[in-house]
Amino acid sequence: MTSGAPETHSLWLQAIPWAATWLGLIVTFIFNVINYRRTSKIRDDSVKLDEFKRMRTPVDLALGLLGECRLTLRSLEASGALVDAVRDTAGDINREVSVAYNRLEHAFTRFDESEFALGCDWVQSLQDPWEAFVAEMDRVYAPHKSLDQTKEVIRKAADQLGVFISTVNNRLDKELKRYTG
Repeated sequence: MTSGAPETHSLWLQAIPWAATWLGLIVTFIFNVINYRRTSKIRDDSVKLDEFKRMRTPVDLALGLLGECRLTLRSLEASGALVDAVRDTAGDINREVSVAYNRLEHAFTRFDESEFALGCDWVQSLQDPWEAFVAEMDRVYAPHKSLDQTKEVIRKAADQLGVFISTVNNRLDKELKRYTG
C-alpha cells in the first residue's frame, strides 16, 4: 500500500509541467485571436481613413478656391471703385466661384458613390446654402442700387459664401470624426 503512494505522487508531479504548458498554449492562442481581430479592425479603419482623405483632397482644393473668392469679395466691398467697376469685378468673382463650386460638386459626386462616406446626399447637401449665396450674388447686378447698397449686397454674399464653406467643412469634420473616434 505504501509502495503505490509514491507512484501516484510522482505522476502528479510529472503532470504539472504538461498542464502548465497546455494552459500557456491556450492563453497564447486566445491572445493571438484577440490581437488578430484588433489589428484587422485597425488595418481596415486605416484603409477607410486613407480613402476618405484621398477623396477629401479635391474637396479641400475647391473649398480653398471658394475661400479665396470670399476674401476677394471682402476686398471688393472695401474698395473705392465706382459702382459699375464693382459690378464687373463681382461678375468676374462670381465666375470663379461657379468654377470652384462645379469642382466641389464633382468631388462630392465621388462621395455619393463611395462606400467610405456615409450617405449618398453629399451633392444634394450643397444645394440650399449654394442657392442662398446665388440669390445674394444676383442682387449685386441690380442697376438701380447705389455703390453703398451694392457693397452691402456684396458683404451679404460674402457672408453667405462663408456659411456655405462652413456647412461643407462641418459635414466633412463630422465624417472624419467617424474614422478618428
